[in-house]
Amino acid sequence: MSRSITGDIVISPGGYTSFFVHLTEVLGGDEFLAPISMLLVEKVTGRVVRQSQPDAQASLSIPLSILHHYGSATQVQVRPP
Repeated sequence: MSRSITGDIVISPGGYTSFFVHLTEVLGGDEFLAPISMLLVEKVTGRVVRQSQPDAQASLSIPLSILHHYGSATQVQVRPP
């Protein structure tokens, strides 16, 4: 991360995955893996439905990378309401 001229934090394009993995770890993967992943998928949903398969995979690379960072038990964990 770096700072812009105005002092805003700027994340390099390659740093988004690391940022969201770290955010999920800090907040707790057991509770926040699903919500963070769903928010990231929601952000690209409109674009993904019109893309070719390779482009769609690229668009979904950040949420998929976050999911792959955790084990299958955490990925499929279901919490009662």
